[in-house]
Amino acid sequence: MTIIVFSLYFVTIIVLTFYGTRKARVSQASNFSEDFFVGGRKMGPLALSILIAAGACSTGTFVGCPGLGAAFGPGYVLLFVMGQISMSLFILGILGKKMNIIGRRTKSETYIDIFRYRYSNWKPLIFTLAFVILLLLVTATTAEFIGGSRVIQTMTGIPFMYSLVAFGIIITLYTALGGLKGVSIVGILQGFLMTLATFILVFGYLVHFGGLRPMFEQVGQIDPKLLTPNFGGKFSLLQMFDLRITYSLGLIGLPWAVQSNLSYKDTKSMKQAIVISIILICLWTLLLAVFGGVAGRINTPDLPISDFALPNLAIDILPDYLTGIVLAGIAAAGQSTIAALFILASGSIVINVFKAYVNPSLQDHETRRLTVIVLFVIGLVVILLSANPPSTLQVFVTFAAGGSASALIPGIVLGLYWPRTTKQGALAGVLSGMLCYSWLTLSPPTTFLGQIPFLVSLPVSLVLTVLISLVTEKPSRETVELYFGER
Repeated sequence: MTIIVFSLYFVTIIVLTFYGTRKARVSQASNFSEDFFVGGRKMGPLALSILIAAGACSTGTFVGCPGLGAAFGPGYVLLFVMGQISMSLFILGILGKKMNIIGRRTKSETYIDIFRYRYSNWKPLIFTLAFVILLLLVTATTAEFIGGSRVIQTMTGIPFMYSLVAFGIIITLYTALGGLKGVSIVGILQGFLMTLATFILVFGYLVHFGGLRPMFEQVGQIDPKLLTPNFGGKFSLLQMFDLRITYSLGLIGLPWAVQSNLSYKDTKSMKQAIVISIILICLWTLLLAVFGGVAGRINTPDLPISDFALPNLAIDILPDYLTGIVLAGIAAAGQSTIAALFILASGSIVINVFKAYVNPSLQDHETRRLTVIVLFVIGLVVILLSANPPSTLQVFVTFAAGGSASALIPGIVLGLYWPRTTKQGALAGVLSGMLCYSWLTLSPPTTFLGQIPFLVSLPVSLVLTVLISLVTEKPSRETVELYFGER
């Protein structure tokens, strides 16, 4: 029964994708790029809120964070949850409004377009951005592929590699067919499933373990360190603070979270999306990431791979048909995020590099064909990178969040709110932030400040962006008027 329910979900996705594709084709005849990458700038509050919430939560919340909760305790995971909730307000309510206004003025279709028009279409910056964003997107997508594949593996017993290939083909296919319009239609179903799965699983573990208090008592008996915020001293206060800030500010820099700001149809939709997305994020994160990890550790105290904690919990405590719904909801969390990642990644290559600099006269049908090819190439690369996964996929999520914040926040935030920011300053910020964060993350833990990468890399990036901007030529009057003038 579990496999039947899960299969029905995938069949429904395919049907909805074809429906969305048919709708999209009507508009693609006039403007493929705008429809595929920003949904024709007509996204309503429900679809937009799901894109925002899924970008903030994804498989990391439904698989990775419960895995961390099972390994290190609920206090550790709460750091991520606080960041996801607080920064979603900023992304939509403040940054989102500004980006949408600028996006409509400039007819921006991708995250990089905001940089391109702000910084005079400067090739060194645009090519660097494209490379950095592609690196971060591939890293984040790898996490989602691993999480979705582990769900299929847990449910069916199919080896991880086969599950990975099947998951990758399905998500790449429906993204290539529908673009953002098709994805938004499917996303409404996925958001509903993610919410339904949350309530089913929460009701299941509360009944099975006798409520929250008995759950915390049992997990304390397994390991008292799990009830301490820093896992019994394993993490320093500085490290805990670093994680809190990384997952708060990281969302500001996440291109796939910010990209949706170019898509909503009006301010009213944006305000409604804020309310809905925050509600969804609270439901998914608090009930699954925090408490679900506790339940998962009680259910399997000696689980070698922590990412299996929540899927195994669903299988062990729920009837087959409910297990199918829960696992479909977990898979949906990854798929909705992957679709947004794929759209942004393909846009960065096709629109911001190839069409902008290689072949500006690229026709609509040629853009469509090239986008599909790029999507499948990216899908293949991610499958190969996911073939040998770590014990917890949150390793990839953390790198993507920290890298995005370090490299992209100065250029996007200062570029939108400080007229003096220059293209040279933005480039210095991107390069220094990405290189510094990567070096500190990949180097041995004892090399610098006990391994606190983000607290070093973001200030370095910000300072260099400001300093280089102050000593280089001011942006043109036309650029300042476009981004800061009243219209």
